[in-house]
Amino acid sequence: MMTGRRFMRRFSTPNVGNSYPKHIISDGLLFTELPEDVIVLVLSYLDSRSLCRLCQVCKLLQKICEQACVWKKWTKRLTICSNGCDLSNKKSDVNNIFNNLSLKDQCRIGFNWANGSTEIRTVMRYHVRQLPCLSRDDQYIWISSRSSICCFRQQPNSTLREIRRRRLQGVHHEDVSKFKARDDLVVSGGSDGSISCWNGITGNRLFHRPASYGHRDDVSCIDIRKNIIISGSRDKAIKVWSINRADNDNLVHTIGASDRMWSVAISNDLSCFAGGTGGHNPTPPLRLWDIDTGQLQQILSSEESRNGAGVLDLHFENPQNLWSCGYDACTRLWDTRTGTCVINWEDPYDTTIYCLEPCGPYGIVCGTSMYGVVRLWDKRYTKSVQMFYTMDKSGSSTPVYSILANPRHLYVALDKCIRLVNFDVFGSHAKK
Repeated sequence: MMTGRRFMRRFSTPNVGNSYPKHIISDGLLFTELPEDVIVLVLSYLDSRSLCRLCQVCKLLQKICEQACVWKKWTKRLTICSNGCDLSNKKSDVNNIFNNLSLKDQCRIGFNWANGSTEIRTVMRYHVRQLPCLSRDDQYIWISSRSSICCFRQQPNSTLREIRRRRLQGVHHEDVSKFKARDDLVVSGGSDGSISCWNGITGNRLFHRPASYGHRDDVSCIDIRKNIIISGSRDKAIKVWSINRADNDNLVHTIGASDRMWSVAISNDLSCFAGGTGGHNPTPPLRLWDIDTGQLQQILSSEESRNGAGVLDLHFENPQNLWSCGYDACTRLWDTRTGTCVINWEDPYDTTIYCLEPCGPYGIVCGTSMYGVVRLWDKRYTKSVQMFYTMDKSGSSTPVYSILANPRHLYVALDKCIRLVNFDVFGSHAKK
């Protein structure tokens, strides 16, 4: 590999003195005296490490090496890199910070993802073991703790500061089992089967339905988009709710799922919703229902589906593409137009996939069931890009119950703490 000094010596003339004829001295041309477009062309043949070393030679080369055209080709190779990073929360301050970085710094963060160069620390700790849930709206991060849902603002240094006036206390008589925050609304389901919806800005409760009117068992999955709420429970029932019903009867449909529900997701265009069950035969583990009519629309099945291979998490990338993961240790991408599986990744250690989160146009982050392991996948490859161990110093094995990902940070919810994986670090501070 060519260092900066050797690079300069190769493209410059020898150290000529007064003993050489003047025409020889005048013919000498330093590399920095070449036209800028020629220098950029030469730099396109260097690797990323050589580019970083060349930045330390002089101010002129540093200025040229930090131009976006020099790093443009690397954005197409990295799994996590901005330049059109398609984030679901475009109004987020954290995402705006990343998009405002230079392309060189964005590539640095992308290389940290690929090489596993991170800084991991605990941002929240629990006294007893819990099943925490994470969710995010346009500006805030919401974290459940027992019967409360706390609101946090992410600081530029990646720490979390709680906004106490937005805390939702006494949401349910028992613990919060699942909740979702989106479009300044927070909807939650309790382990007692009740359903509540809140205004995330004012903290006012929009409606509450007790267990006698909600579900007969704990709410295991819930989702909200616009004014539509979908909830599922272990009582083998799916309920469709509407916030804007004028008759104060928010229930629109009750659908029998024939198996316990583990996950639901509403499509981006509000045309349908997906539901994942326990996968016990003969009930298909993954199906699509029409929101308006409540009728079964499509069955998404794979030849590799096993009995009991329940679907634990779902995410609509767009109305045509649906991500799923679950007990069969596989992460799949489904085409809802044809009902076929187009991508199938199997965990190398055959561990259950509890949750998933898209990050950028190519990246998918998955949380597994053992030792707080999080895997990064790329749609363009068949093998995982990187694996991260996020467990604390206790070393006890714990599933990853929920994750939140953006290009700079990754929040991981374990049984006794919330861990932060920071990728916006430099080589001397990074740990592999």
